[in-house]
Order: sequence, then structure tokens, then C-alpha cells
Amino acid sequence: MNCEPELLALAKGFTDHEAAHIRHTDFNELKVANLDPVTFNLFNCLEDWRVEKKLSGIFPGCRKNLNWLIRRFFVERAQPRAGDDSPALAALDYVLLTGKAWDVDEVTPARQNAASIMEQHFPGLKEALDAILVKVYIHCPGTKAAVEYARQIAQGIRQWKPSQQLRMPHESTTQNKRIHGESLRKGNTNDKGLSIGDRKDQRFQHTN
Repeated sequence: MNCEPELLALAKGFTDHEAAHIRHTDFNELKVANLDPVTFNLFNCLEDWRVEKKLSGIFPGCRKNLNWLIRRFFVERAQPRAGDDSPALAALDYVLLTGKAWDVDEVTPARQNAASIMEQHFPGLKEALDAILVKVYIHCPGTKAAVEYARQIAQGIRQWKPSQQLRMPHESTTQNKRIHGESLRKGNTNDKGLSIGDRKDQRFQHTN
């Protein structure tokens, strides 16, 4: 094909990514689930990983194309975005980057950075998310399972509250309000937990 190598690599990667959804995402199941925006975003992170893994198992050459795409967007040309310093976004980024790091180890530093921000503002939340994510990695056979895991993660984020052992003695209501103010404006709020809103990552999520 007569085109720039990078353009060809992008075409291959995105074609394989969309083909993975066409072959392995159950869109009827997704429609019935009727997910709210936050849970859909989390589902998309999990489903992207699941369908790409499935496609690569059938067509091993696709893995090279997909990994190139992950490196392109999450390692080599990862760009800071508005809200990147938001602790609530760090929780969502952590889920997204965990899936990418499962396939491309170079994503791990970015994943660790998201984890550090999350731990600083929401101690204990990482462990709660990891407990669900490890189940995803071990057994996520279909879209229905990805939907259920996404719901569990969303619930865990929304219901998060610091344990008394982790709270500092001088922690005040004002400080709590400041942290909550950094979360997104739209979304369900648990007044004892973490409020997050509709965040759709623009870099590399294409589930229709």
C-alpha cells in the first residue's frame, strides 16, 4: 500500500480493534444493560481488553497491530488532558491503563502514576479496584461478564470512603469538600464516598 508507514499502522490497529468488537461484543447485551455514562466508560475499558485478547487468540498477527496502537497512544504520544490532576479521573484512568498494561508493559509507569494519585486522595480504593480487576483478568468470557464487572467497579468507586485508620487526625470537613470538588460535575454522588461523572476517554475507546 502506497502510504506513510505510520498511517498504515494506524489503519491496521484501528481495523483490528473494530473487528474485535464486531466479532466479539454482544451489542444486544450492551443495549439491554442500559449503562449510565460512568459505568459504560468502565465497561469500555474492560471490553476493549477482552475483545482484543479474543481476536488475537484467533489471529495472532493482530496482537502486533493492537500493541503498536497502545504504545502509540498510551506511551509514545500520551498527552496530558484537562482534568488529569483530578483524583476522580485518576480512578477511571487506573482502570483504563490497567487493561492496556496487561498487554503492553510500557504502560505500567502511567498506570502507577494514576495509582499514586488515587492512593494520595482515596487511600484503600486501589485495593478495592484491584480485587475486581484480578477477576476480570482471570475470567471475563463475554460482554455480559464485562458489564457486571464494570458495575461492580462503578459501585466500588461511588461507595468508597476512607477507613478510620487511614484518616488523618486533622482531616476536616473543608478538606473533604475540596477533594469532592475535584471530582467531575456530572454523575451519581454518595455523600460518604466519591463522586464521579461522565468521562469518556478520547484517546482510544471506540465501542459504539
